[in-house]
Amino acid sequence: MKNIIEKIKVNVGNDEKNSVIINLRDGGDCYENPPVNEPAEVEASVSNHSSPPSEPTETTRRNKNRNSMKYRNTGQWRDVIAKAWQENAESESFAGMTLEEFKSVTQDTIAERETLEKLRRDVSGTIVRRKVADKETRSKNKRVVHSILASPKFGADSDLYRSLGYVTDIERASGLKREGGDSAPETDQ
Repeated sequence: MKNIIEKIKVNVGNDEKNSVIINLRDGGDCYENPPVNEPAEVEASVSNHSSPPSEPTETTRRNKNRNSMKYRNTGQWRDVIAKAWQENAESESFAGMTLEEFKSVTQDTIAERETLEKLRRDVSGTIVRRKVADKETRSKNKRVVHSILASPKFGADSDLYRSLGYVTDIERASGLKREGGDSAPETDQ
């Protein structure tokens, strides 16, 4: 005897407009409409229709991983453990350690995080100092370039000006553009 699940229909939601219907079929088209004379016991409703919208449904509560790590920051998690341990079971030992031993063993995490925060502040300060220095350097760069342009020995057509990446006046093309080419406009006669 071979049991084959032909179809499973899951309706999640309180009303038809906002609900999600998932059809799983062994063979056939998942997008086709279910037959009208479908037996009532085949449809499995997972949603809790009696619960108000503010409460999580059964599926939400059931699928929530209760052992997931709430604190992504290990230092923060360590502080929560130490505080709870101190408030509730200060004289007890866990994992072969007392509370003071736990704090001393995990102190490296706190020290490294403090070092990292100090380095981040230093980097932030260095970036600000670099911006100030760059602003002053740009001002000096402009003064030198304008001085080269104003120099009677060099000027806007010099090799020095070109080597700085600028286009000299001689090389600069005219800004005038004519549609249809350089020929004179044709007149009808």
